[in-house]
Amino acid sequence: MYPLPNAGLIGNGDTGIFATSLSQTFNENFVTARIDHTLSKSDNLFGTFLYDNGNLTIPDALNNAVFPNVTRRRVFAIEETHTFNQNLVNSIRFGFSRTAGDVNIAGAALNQAAALTTLGSAPN
Repeated sequence: MYPLPNAGLIGNGDTGIFATSLSQTFNENFVTARIDHTLSKSDNLFGTFLYDNGNLTIPDALNNAVFPNVTRRRVFAIEETHTFNQNLVNSIRFGFSRTAGDVNIAGAALNQAAALTTLGSAPN
């Protein structure tokens, strides 16, 4: 589970440096849309929608296992504006927003020993 030094020894040789390059993968799917529509001379409609899915995969510092991070966002809003006269305007809005995230969830083992649950600090 702990790799041997690969970047030189320090002092009298009982301490070493382990260096590794970590590969992070990030994918994001993002869409936003907007609509403005004139229903009549005194009524206007506005709407917007946002969709965002992001996935980040990052290994631990020793490159033994991967920890995926998943985020999801959805936003929706709609507004109707009615003009009664030059002194009176009414506007009504509705909006919905939802954000969910799974951060540092258990991922795949890069090192076969990391997949062994018997090596964990807690059962299973």
